[in-house]
Amino acid sequence: MMYIVRKHTDRKMDKENTPLLESAGWKNNREVRYAPKNENWTMSYWVYDDKCLFASSSGEQFAFVVHSKEFAQMMILLWRQMWNVSEK
Repeated sequence: MMYIVRKHTDRKMDKENTPLLESAGWKNNREVRYAPKNENWTMSYWVYDDKCLFASSSGEQFAFVVHSKEFAQMMILLWRQMWNVSEK
């Protein structure tokens, strides 16, 4: 299961028929919440096991992985804070 926090402005995109977002596997294995309207960012990150993958916006086009249990725990803590203030 994937738990996703998206920008509030992504609500419009999620309502459109985007093939990736509408595929059965993607749609059935995720829970999405939307960040408050005043929160905005261009970089994304994913936490899995003891790794964090960071990906920049399309403007800068870079990505990197941090492999650290302590760092992953900290990023999960920060993510949970955003999850708790985000809405369905």
